[in-house]
Parts: sequence; structure tokens; C-alpha cells
Amino acid sequence: ELKFHVNNEFFATIGIKIGNTAIYSAYISDKSLDTQIFDKIFSTCKKVIIIGDFNARHSTWNCVSSNENGRILNKYIDQKTYVLLFTDDYTYYPYNTKNNPSTIDLALIKNIKNINIEVINDLDSDHLPVILTLNSKVKQNPDKKFFDYSKANWLNFRNYINSNFKVQSKFRNKKDIDIAIKNTTEIIQKSSNINIPLVTYKPKLNNYNPEIRSLINKRNKLRKLIQRTGSEDYKKERNEISRDITCKIAEFDNQIWQKRLEKLTPSNNSLWKLSKYFTRKSDNRIPTLQGPNGPVLKDKEKANLLATQFYKVHKLTEEFGNKEHNIMVENTYKQINNEQFELNSIKFVTPNEIREAIK
Repeated sequence: ELKFHVNNEFFATIGIKIGNTAIYSAYISDKSLDTQIFDKIFSTCKKVIIIGDFNARHSTWNCVSSNENGRILNKYIDQKTYVLLFTDDYTYYPYNTKNNPSTIDLALIKNIKNINIEVINDLDSDHLPVILTLNSKVKQNPDKKFFDYSKANWLNFRNYINSNFKVQSKFRNKKDIDIAIKNTTEIIQKSSNINIPLVTYKPKLNNYNPEIRSLINKRNKLRKLIQRTGSEDYKKERNEISRDITCKIAEFDNQIWQKRLEKLTPSNNSLWKLSKYFTRKSDNRIPTLQGPNGPVLKDKEKANLLATQFYKVHKLTEEFGNKEHNIMVENTYKQINNEQFELNSIKFVTPNEIREAIK
């Protein structure tokens, strides 16, 4: 068992060695990725597989958006001779439907060819497991599709679930619970397929010129060839093209900004708009609380409204509650409610403290 600390965050791996091949199951925090850890692991054996939850998102492996870990990992792969494998399907479906699914369970390969990676859809979890198969041809990655929640018909979505969902009052054993989870999941999935449209994701190329787009397409084709063959010649060519792309994109961005700056004039307010864009501060103010009779403005009314809301959401129902536990909670609530506090001795909570607690 190998454990590493990366920027005060935990990086954990469990590895086994079979002959001249080492296989590591890894978890990487969603904080800033330190790629030196990969170099240490790859130095442990001639042939190495690192597979696990990398918490790295990037359009290269079919994610809707990229995060810092994804950009660091993508740059690392471009500079090294290792191969990154990813599944055809998403491996992470967040419980919060406002967030897009993504592919963050990946595999890094050193000196091993003909490997296939695929996802298992049979488990009820936000993270889906993946299987890595040796001595197999790598599948092509088709265009990815994902749910467009902004165009979902949520009324029909809820109605479908309400009309097809049957509540089971008692669960006699673990099998009953598994069956209920499976049935609930199937109903939600069917409702999603009916009421939430699927759209094909295509990475944005930021209106790059034909030369840059051609280089990007050529690099992506080389990546697929590297996945299938592991050829060192392909890797060298890919690295050269990646460096060329980086330089040309920098030149392209500079030209765009140069043209934009040349068009700025005080007469049409364009200079003022651009300066405002760079100097503006985000509005972090908490909106006015809304009570049953409209906006709540007085401090006492705000406190009572929040207290009532917290009481409602934490109140146990008769069906799931325990009588003795309910009595204990009720007595504790009454005891706290009857205690007297000196208002001057209480330090008020700031909006920033509330936001940090929510995060």
C-alpha cells in the first residue's frame, strides 16, 4: 500500500506486482494534481497500469467541461510517452442533476499494448465501475450524448414518476431493499429518457482558424492510434504537433486581442465596457428573504422565519420516527427554546460565513 501527500491533500494507491507488471488502483483528490506522483509510480516497474478515480475532467476524454486536474493531466500526457485510456460511456453521474455527467475514472498505461476499458452500468451508484481488459483491441470513442437539463419537461418528468412509483411500506430483508432501489432507478431513468432530450457534445474550438483546427484533428487521430498501438513514433509526432498547437493558439489569441484593442474608442463606449468587464466585482449579496406574506425585512422576523423553516425540514415524520427519540428531541427543543440569551453576547453570522458553511 503506497500513500502520498499532494499539496496537503491525500493521494492514495493500492498496488500489486505480477511479474514485470505493476497494477495500481488510485484515488486522486479534486485539488491541484501533482504529476510527479505519477513519475514515482511509473518508476516502480517496467510495465505499469494506474486506474481509478482521477477527479480530472477534460474535453479530450469526452467531458462536457474541463477542470484544473483535467488540464494538468492532459498537458502531462502530451509531454510524456504514457497512454491515457477512457471509456465510451460516462463513469460519473452526479446526484445533483444540475451538474453534467463526466468521465473521471481513467487509466494511465506504461509499456502495455492492446488494452480495452469499458464501464459497467449494473450498479446503483453515482460512480460506475470500469473493467480493464488486457490483450484486447481498444474501441473507438463515438460522439458522446448527454441530457440537456435546460430543455427538460420537469412537469411530465414528475408526473411520470408519480404515476409509476409504488411505495413499499415494509422491507423484510436486504433483497426487498435492492429490488426497491432497482425499480426506483428504472422509473427515474425511463422518465429521463422520455422527458429530457439528449444532445451530442462537440468540444468547442473557439473559432480557431483552419490551420489550427487541422492540427487539432491530426493530434486527436494520433491519440487514437497511440491507444491502439502504443507506437513511440506516433507519440513523438503527437508531442511535436501539441507544441505547435500551443504556439499557434497563443498567436491566434494575441491577434484577436490586438484587433479588439484597435477597435476601442471612447465615442461608442467600447473602452468603458471592456474596462468595466475587467474591473467588475461579483455580486455576492444574499437576496431578501421571502415569507408567506411577502419580503421579510426586520431581524426578528428573519430569525423566526429561518427557525420555522429549519424546524420543518428537520422534523421527523410519524412513519419513520421513533417515539422515544421524538420525545427526547421535543424536550431538548423546548429546553433550548426556553433558555434566555443576552442579545449583546451573541456574535451575528455574516453572509460570507453562511456561504462557506454551505460550500
